[in-house]
Amino acid sequence: MQRFNVHLISVAIICFSCMAISVQTQEKTQPTKLIQIKKNDLYGYANAAGEIVITPQYEMAGDFSEGLARVDIEREDEIKSGFINEAGTIVIEPLFSDAKDFHEGLAAVQLEEKWGFINKSGEVIIQPRFEKDDIHDYRFSEHRLHLACY
Repeated sequence: MQRFNVHLISVAIICFSCMAISVQTQEKTQPTKLIQIKKNDLYGYANAAGEIVITPQYEMAGDFSEGLARVDIEREDEIKSGFINEAGTIVIEPLFSDAKDFHEGLAAVQLEEKWGFINKSGEVIIQPRFEKDDIHDYRFSEHRLHLACY
């Protein structure tokens, strides 16, 4: 009987530990309240009260996804895509011909003619080898890339 109680207590501890880990890893990101604005043909962001939070300075600006937004910046007569945080700080330099929003920690980016994937630090995780049509409809699930083929 004592052995059964010890086993039961061990199972209970493991279950509660797993539940605690599960709760900690199910971190939900709150949708940002910043909205895109356009002034003098440049894009920036305002808060819900309409106050400019990030001065219009980008050729194009995307929605915030996972705390980062894609922005296009003109440099040396060429427009490149990078990512900013909600404070307006460039966190991933604009090095890409094009980019998509972040999903599950990765974003599709175009280098030269091919598409690959970077993480939130800007590190290339999946080397550019896909055509644009290959990444038109993609998603990540359980750390695997799923591409829709047409």
